[in-house]
Parts: sequence; C-alpha cells; structure tokens
Amino acid sequence: MKWLFWILGIIVVLIGMLYILIFTAPGNAIVTPIVEKKLQEAIKLPVKLELFRLTYDHFEAVIVPTKNNRIECKGEYSIFSQSLSARYRADLNDLAALQPLTKQPLQGSFSTLGTIAGPLKTLKIKGESDLAGSMTVYRSDIIEYNPVSVTLSMRNANIADLLFIAKQPAFAEGALGIDANISLNQQIPEGTIHLNVADGSVDTAIMKREYNVTLPKSVFSFNADGRFDAKQANYTLTLRSDLAQIDSAGTLVPEPLSADITYDFKIRELALFKPLTHAPFRGPLMLKGTLKGDNKKMQVIAASDLADSTTRLSSTLINFRPDTLLLKVNHLSMKKLLYTLGQPLYADADVSLDADLSQLISDKRTGTVALNMRQGIVDRAVVAKAFDWPLFKGTHFSLDLKSSIDGDHADSKLGVTSDLLLLHASPSRYTISKKEFTADYTAIVPDLGALYFLTKHPLRGSAEVKGDLIYANDLTLRADSAILGGTIRSTLKEGKLHADLNNIQTQKALYMLTYPEVFDARLNGDLDYMLLSKKGVMNATLSDGRFTKNSAFDLLRNYSNIDLYAERFKGDTTIHINDNVLDTDLALHSNRTSITSKHARIDSAAQIIDAAVHLNANNNPVDFRLSGKLDHPNVTVDAGKLIEREAGKQIKRLFNDLFKK
Repeated sequence: MKWLFWILGIIVVLIGMLYILIFTAPGNAIVTPIVEKKLQEAIKLPVKLELFRLTYDHFEAVIVPTKNNRIECKGEYSIFSQSLSARYRADLNDLAALQPLTKQPLQGSFSTLGTIAGPLKTLKIKGESDLAGSMTVYRSDIIEYNPVSVTLSMRNANIADLLFIAKQPAFAEGALGIDANISLNQQIPEGTIHLNVADGSVDTAIMKREYNVTLPKSVFSFNADGRFDAKQANYTLTLRSDLAQIDSAGTLVPEPLSADITYDFKIRELALFKPLTHAPFRGPLMLKGTLKGDNKKMQVIAASDLADSTTRLSSTLINFRPDTLLLKVNHLSMKKLLYTLGQPLYADADVSLDADLSQLISDKRTGTVALNMRQGIVDRAVVAKAFDWPLFKGTHFSLDLKSSIDGDHADSKLGVTSDLLLLHASPSRYTISKKEFTADYTAIVPDLGALYFLTKHPLRGSAEVKGDLIYANDLTLRADSAILGGTIRSTLKEGKLHADLNNIQTQKALYMLTYPEVFDARLNGDLDYMLLSKKGVMNATLSDGRFTKNSAFDLLRNYSNIDLYAERFKGDTTIHINDNVLDTDLALHSNRTSITSKHARIDSAAQIIDAAVHLNANNNPVDFRLSGKLDHPNVTVDAGKLIEREAGKQIKRLFNDLFKK
C-alpha cells in the first residue's frame, strides 16, 4: 500500500503546485507574460497585460491593446457550477490603431461598458455605449459560445461623428436612431429593424470642398422599417427633404430570389447623392415604377421626366439580362440632359426616341429604333472653349436615325442637316457578334469657309464627298470627291491618310485655298499624311500649265520679246507638310523656259511666304524672291543683263501686283 500513498502524495503536490501557479499572485506573475504573448499572436497588436489576477472564484484583467486603448474586466466565476458574473469596460480612444483587428480604417474614439452573466453555455451580455455621442443599449444571448440574438437601441447618434469614425467626409449632420431585434438562431438571420434620422442637414461647405457640388441649405428626415426572416424581407422607406422625396416599399424573397417593389423618386438635386454615386449627376429627376418577378424573369416598369421629357420604359429581364425593351422618350432637352450628366452644354435640341426591341439575349433579336433631333443648335462659346476652336460659329442642326434589328444585324439610315454639313449614311450595318460597323455615306459641305475653326486657313467654295467606312478593331474610311475639275480618292486607316489626286485644275485649287491664282494646270499626284503628327508629303506632276495674264509677264514680253503666255508648262512638285508649314520644291519647263524653286516655305497659319524662284527664258535668267504676307508679298528681282535698272524697278512693282488677290 506504500506505493499508493506515494501516488496520492504526488497528486496532492501537483494539485498544490497547479493551484499556486494558477490561483496565487506568484503564479499569476508567471502566467501573465504567457497570456500576453498569446494575445499578441492572436490579434496582431502590441498587447500589454497590465493586470492579470485569478483566484479560485474571482478574476480581474486590464488589457491595453495599444497605447490609448484600454479594456478592463473583472468578476466572479464558479468552476463547479460553470457560471460567470463579470463586468467590463472598454475605453477605445484611438480606433485607428486597432485596424489590424477591425480590418477597417477607423478613427476617433468611443466607450462601452456592460455585464456578462450566466452559465457558460448560456451567457447573456448587457451593455451600453456612447458611440458617436449616442445613448446606446444592447443585449446579446450567447449559447454554446455562439451569439443567437442581438437587440440594439441607439438614440441620437450624431451622423457627422459616425462619418468621422468611418473616415468619411462629414457631409451630413443629424440624429440617427436604430432599433433592431435580430435572431441569429437560424441559418439566415431574422427579425426587425427600424432606422430614423431627425433634424438632418447637409454640410454645403464640405460638399463643395470634397465633391465640388454646390447645394442650397436643406434639412431632411429619413425613416425605414424592415422585417425579415428565412423566407422574405418586407420594407418601407421614406426620405423627405427640400432636395428630394423618396418613397419605396416592397417584398424581397432571398431564395429563390424574387421581388415585388414600388418606388417613387422626386429629386430636386441629384448632386446630393454624389457621395453615394461618385458620379457628376446634377439637377432634378422624377422616377417611379415597379419591379416584379424573380431571378429568372423580372418585369421593370418606369416613368420619368428626365431632362423635361416624357419617358416611359418597360423591360423584361431574364436572369437579370434585358430581353425585351419598350422605350418612348418625347421632347427631351439635350441641353438639360447634358447638364444632368454633368457634361459641358455643347448643344441643345428637342430629342425623341422610340425603341421596340425583343429577344435581346438570343441570336433571334428583333426590333426597331427611331431617334430624332429637332431645333438643334450648337453653343458656340462652350464648343470653342472645350475644343480650343476660338473661331467656331454656332450652327443649327437636325438628325434622323432609323434602325432595324434582325438577328445579328442592325441596319440603319442616318441623316444629319446642319449649317456646316449635310450627311446621309445609308445603308449602314452593325454586326453585333463581330462588333463591326459598315456604312456608305454622302457628305456635303456647302461653305468650306465655315470650317476655318478646323483648317486654320481661309477656304472658298463647296465640296461633296461620297464613300464608305468600316469600323472593327480600327477605322477605315474611304472618300471619293469630284472636285476642282478632277477627282480625289482618299483612304484613312489607323491614323494614316492616303489620297490620289487626278486631273485637278490648279487655278480652281488656288481659288479654293485663297492663294493668288497665277497658274492654271492639270495636277496628278498622291498625298500621304499622318493625322496624329500632322506631317505628310505630296508628290505631283503638272501638265498643260499656263500663267494667267499679269503685268510682270507683259513687261517681260515688251523688253525681251519673250512671251510666257504662249508657253505651256509641265513639271513636278514635292510638298512636305509639317502642321501648318509647307516646304515646296517646284520644277516647271516648257519648250523655251524653265521655272524652279527649292524649299519654298509657306506658313498657312501665319499666311506668310518665303520663296526663291529662278526663271530661265531662252537662256535669259531672272531670279526673284517672294517674302512676307502671302496675299501681298515683297518681291526682290535680279534681272541681270536682260532688263536695265529702271525696267527692273517696274518689274518689282508689277510682281507685287501679280501676287495681289
């Protein structure tokens, strides 16, 4: 039996040592750093356990997660009855330091205190808090260490303080109240919740500073009630303010998802919701309608006064994708729509839209779309500023678009009428699966001079262009024009323009370009030009050229018996284009005469010229230089022995006259 006493003795010693280790001050001192280390590993914070005291029926602890945050807890417990009665207090004065624990960026502070009591398997928590200056009371039942119910009553929480704690701009103030009674006993929570905001107001200064939104001073109130269980959720909500009135009510079923909702929005200022939408919407909007159906099929009906229009919409969603759409928009103001979208007010027009589409999620989609714009006018000042077109003139316009959708294709006809351009595109086709667009078009510019804001060079006359375009991964645009007594065929692809010029009459070209009409010939050549860099090269040949009557050639004929009017010239020219600057090489010759120029420079924006020209008639050379204003250049003449000094002075004067318009 002696061995039995030894065993009992060892057990007693071990129990005694365990008791000393756990339930005495020396033992607590040994355990404290161990517990502290475990807490640091668990919550990833530099936790300090300032106090840890444990006896056989009492405990007390002071935990400091970070420097300015402190949690105190003390109470009694019974090992034998497995029960607990404790009090706690948390003073969280630096929420930002707790982000590794909260997983959310927070700031500010709040305090809470309460009690935990009951058997360990059925604990009850009761507490109160001053979160955001509120009077908050909460309760929770814990069964088998899992919360099964939560009851919350919050009164007069300051909305600005809540936004501050959440690190959001405090764009609103008011008193928030919440009453919630939620059961967590089921797989899906159930219960009731009520929210209300009283004496709400928008901080106009913060809205301007944070969101660049200017709002008048306004007050608001908000109420929302919800009841939810495993089967469905029912809700009603109302918002009343000087800027918006919102009413909505309905039923939502989570599984399988279905809804039966009505809504009615009367919003005087959409900018109020910029903190939620993060979009530049502004101005008024009325929208009301219903949503009814389930995740397989839902019917959406809406009516709106968007941009002063009468708008009606009906759509069927299949698996939340539109399958049918009926949309009628009458008398929508383009200017007010642009304002609502937060865009510059480029233009105004009376817009109507009629769309009837069906089977949109299948390859058998069908429907029609008609879009009309009437009484359109472009705002000169807005467009000039937005696109840096200081000389742009306002223009009136109208537009008609009709589209027919059949399967994978949408075929359209487009007509645009304006002071600047007449455009007709038909037929045009959009292949939906390939995302490819093709169209034949005719464009007429009745007055090329009106395009000065684009060309930066005065033009005269009119032009008509016919061609086609293809847009898939990039744009290919082809254009043919019977113009200037000949034809121009051009292709634009990937930002590169190539044009073939056939039988162009140079005198007509000079007239259109408002250059002096001193030479008439037939020109054939090609042009390659990069739109992005504004650089290009034109190579051309000239034939059957003759100079128009001018005093200079009259004088040359009188002094030298050389008649350049009788000459017929041909030759070549190469023009290098760098934005507005033309660098030209010219070589003309006839049976008895040659005219050459290297690197003649014309700046079409500044309207200046600098060109050295060499004339050789029957081996009689004449050199002259043109410089200064393009429409009236200075002419320096060196006639050599051909003409005496006095005659040379007259030629200089007459050459000046030659290049006058």
